[in-house]
Amino acid sequence: ASWNTVRNLIADIVQIPSLEACQNVCLQNEQCAAVAYSSVSTCALLGGDSGRAFTCPASASLYLRDPACPRDCPNPPYLE
Repeated sequence: ASWNTVRNLIADIVQIPSLEACQNVCLQNEQCAAVAYSSVSTCALLGGDSGRAFTCPASASLYLRDPACPRDCPNPPYLE
């Protein structure tokens, strides 16, 4: 997803070996609305969209969690 607004960190940025593992960590945290995952295996759990413009380019990709999907959602829990 495009990343053009500020989202606050809800946990420490950590090294995680895959995007799927990063997304699974997010699913275990009710505050997690999105993850940012970089090519160097850095995972950041992010809160909701603040609506404030984000002016710095991000070096990670943003993956939005589907707010209608609980932990054990049968559908893909992340929006494209």
